[in-house]
Amino acid sequence: MAEAKQGLKIDFGGAIEAVSARPKIERGMTNAAIEDAKIAGFAGRADGVKIDRRTLRKSARTEQLNMKLRPEVRDEFHRAALGFDTVEAFIEHLLELHRNSK
Repeated sequence: MAEAKQGLKIDFGGAIEAVSARPKIERGMTNAAIEDAKIAGFAGRADGVKIDRRTLRKSARTEQLNMKLRPEVRDEFHRAALGFDTVEAFIEHLLELHRNSK
C-alpha cells in the first residue's frame, strides 16, 4: 500500500505580524466628514426617500438602468414612484404616457 501524502505546511507567521490592526472609527470625525460633504454639495445614498428594495429581488429582472440626476429631480422621482407597487411599474407608466403623447 502507498504511503499517505504529507500535506504542505504554509507559515503565515511573519506576514500576520506585519499586518497592523484596523484603527477604530471615531464617530465625531465621521459625522464631521459627513457634514463637510453635505456642505460641499455631496449627497449620500441614504438621503431622500427610501424605497424597500426587497420587492426588487422577487422578480426576474436582469437589466439595470442608471441615470445621473440632480438631487431634487431624484427625490421627486422617488416620491412619485411611491404611488406604484415598484419603480419598474412607475417607469412603465411613464413610457406608456410617452407613447400615447406621440
